[in-house]
Amino acid sequence: MLAGPATAARRIPWRASGDSVYPVAEFMIALLILGMITAVCLLYAADRTVKARRRAHRLRRMSERLDAATARAEQQLAKRQDAARASTALTSVMPAINRPPLTLPGHEVSGEAPQVRAEPPATS
Repeated sequence: MLAGPATAARRIPWRASGDSVYPVAEFMIALLILGMITAVCLLYAADRTVKARRRAHRLRRMSERLDAATARAEQQLAKRQDAARASTALTSVMPAINRPPLTLPGHEVSGEAPQVRAEPPATS
């Protein structure tokens, strides 16, 4: 091999010497990488924020539905309790409601109380 000036001219310099544009390019690459990392972090934060807001909205809707169901159940309970009180008040004023009827179907209505036969009616 030749070891003269021709070999030195063919060598490719891997490092720039002195004033060159490589330090600026390295700075730009560093800024580009930093920008990409920042963008990924911002996208992740935005995703978490959107998910948290969606979850809060869903929980708020569930809470509203639960409150409405509780209110309906309380209204139904109040209605049932009112009906039970009204029924109790009615039977205390009119105790005859709890007694058997004075007339039976198929019998005449008279001023007397119906007589119960001791023997079954004869069939002919």
